[in-house]
Amino acid sequence: RHAMLAQPGNWRLVNALGTFYFSTGQFAEAAAAFRQVIFLDPENWQTQGNLGSALLMTGHFADAEVALRKSLEINATETSYSNLGIVYYYQGDFTKAAETHRLALQFAPRSNVVWLNLGDALNFAGEETGAQAAFEKAAQLSEDRLEINAGDSAAIETLAWAKAMLGDREQAADLIRRAIAVAPNDPYAHYYDALIRHRAGDTGGALDAINAAIGRGYSKTMLRVEPYLADLHGQGRFVAMLTPDNAE
Repeated sequence: RHAMLAQPGNWRLVNALGTFYFSTGQFAEAAAAFRQVIFLDPENWQTQGNLGSALLMTGHFADAEVALRKSLEINATETSYSNLGIVYYYQGDFTKAAETHRLALQFAPRSNVVWLNLGDALNFAGEETGAQAAFEKAAQLSEDRLEINAGDSAAIETLAWAKAMLGDREQAADLIRRAIAVAPNDPYAHYYDALIRHRAGDTGGALDAINAAIGRGYSKTMLRVEPYLADLHGQGRFVAMLTPDNAE
């Protein structure tokens, strides 16, 4: 902020502040900073993408779609296509989400995360065969990453969820416990723990994991619209954790 006062027209400083806000889970503040950058530099495709990511995390999906499309019009990247696919997923347009994740894979064919996201989209689109193939690819690529770095918590999480969706609940549970041991403060490890427990019918354990994810900064907005947790919307404890008074 001191640097910004000294150089008020330097968009790079504002972008750095927005990046700081985003990395610390202050997504609304990050979006405000990124909007200021775009005002100073309208053709900045990276910041348009950053704005889309921040708006996605705050649940402003329509605005996120606009920002991500603008970024892609200037410069197409795997990250913006992937995030746009996630926007469609949370809007419930699973077919369009799958199409967009496939565009992301053209730029990053070995991204285990994009393959996992494609599997989720295809699963809800009713394309079971394609979903299983995508989860198998996500699992394979995650295992490849773990051969290089056995402590890659993100790869362990991705592998755990892929295994859960492929029907190997025991291995999925073992893997997500391993991910939490490696990165106990990673909200995504607890988020996937919740999904895996919920899929196995352990509602109480899933709610405990959701609470742990929230405590480590996972977006309540995203949890409210998570398709895999839709049947918990009437569950009292789930609702209490995500009430407006407790939301970001």
